[in-house]
Amino acid sequence: MTDWTDVRSWTGKGLRREAFYVPSGPAEVFVSLWMPAERRAAFGLLVCPAWGFEGTTSCDLQTGLARAAAERGGVGVVFHYPGHDDSTGDVEASTVGVMTRAALDCARSVRDRFDGDWIVAGIRVGASVAALVSAELRPSRMLFVNEALDPAAYFEALLRRSRRASLAYPGSDGVAFGVPVSEAVVRSADERAAGVRAAIANCRVTSIRYSGDDPQPASDDLGIESITVGGKGSWLARSTHREVVAAAARWLDGATVSHS
Repeated sequence: MTDWTDVRSWTGKGLRREAFYVPSGPAEVFVSLWMPAERRAAFGLLVCPAWGFEGTTSCDLQTGLARAAAERGGVGVVFHYPGHDDSTGDVEASTVGVMTRAALDCARSVRDRFDGDWIVAGIRVGASVAALVSAELRPSRMLFVNEALDPAAYFEALLRRSRRASLAYPGSDGVAFGVPVSEAVVRSADERAAGVRAAIANCRVTSIRYSGDDPQPASDDLGIESITVGGKGSWLARSTHREVVAAAARWLDGATVSHS
C-alpha cells in the first residue's frame, strides 16, 4: 500500500499547504488548508464551494481564495461536499443540510489553527451554505461570488440549462451536467431558503459579480455590498477566475486590516 504521508503537506514561498480528511456523518470530507509557514495565522477563511459540475470547474477559484487568505496572514480552508470530487459519500444524499454540516465539521477541525475571527466565503449556491454556517461560526464578514441565494430556484434553473445543453441526452431528467439532482436535495433547498435570508441579515456581506452575468434578484433586497469585475463568469468550463481572485484579494486587504 502506498504511503501518502510525505505528500499530505507542502511548504514553500512562505506558505504551508496541508490536505486531509474530516469525518462528517457517514462521509469523509476532503479538506485543503493554506496558511503562513512561519507564523501564527490571524484569521480563518472558509470557502464553501459551488455545487456539482460548477464546483469542479471552479476549483482553481476556491484555491485562489484560500491562497489569498494565507498570503495575508490567515488560514484558507477549501473542502469538497460529500459525494463530490475527492470526498466520499452519495451526491444524491448530499442535501443542503448535509453540505452545511460538512462545512461546519471542516471549520471545527481547524479552529485551533488561528486567532481572530472567521470570514466565510461562498461560490454560487455555496453562498447559501456559507450563510447557513454563519449562524454557528459568527464570522466578522461574508464574501459571496456570483451568489445563488434561493437554492431551490438554483437547482431548478440548473436542470433546465442542462436539458437545453448539447450535453443533455434521453433520460437525463434529474441530472445536471452529469451530476444527479435528487428530490431530497431539491426539497432540502426549498426548506432552507428562509434560513439563508435570515442569516444574511445578521452579517456584513459583500458580493463579487461579473458584469456580464445575469442579475441575482434574490440578492438585491438584502443590503449586500457589490463589487463588479469585467467579463462573464464561466461556470461550465474550467476557469481560474483571475479577476475575481484579484478583487477578493483587495477586499481581504481591507477586511483583515484589524488582524494585521
